[in-house]
Amino acid sequence: MRYSLYLGGFVVLFIILGLGYSTLTPIFENSDETLHYPYVKHIADGHGLPLAVPDQLWNQEGTQPPLYYAIVAATTFWIDTDNLLDHLQRNPHWLFTEVRTSVNSQ
Repeated sequence: MRYSLYLGGFVVLFIILGLGYSTLTPIFENSDETLHYPYVKHIADGHGLPLAVPDQLWNQEGTQPPLYYAIVAATTFWIDTDNLLDHLQRNPHWLFTEVRTSVNSQ
């Protein structure tokens, strides 16, 4: 009985924190969300799996296993994303590659 109470509490806390994070984080402000979503859109638009070639919106994400992207594409294909490029502006205050470089050099 106590176990299910704790488990239920953790599930509720997880959902609250997840909803709070997704609500408070602006669209495409996560570190590589601007790379993951073009992969999803490519599949959702019926173009099949993207190729990992230079100068594509998904960059290295084209090498990722496709199951997650196919599931997300199947659940979001109906959303109008014709203005995706207007939203894919990189945040100049979040330089993910510089953070990765500084962490690796220590």
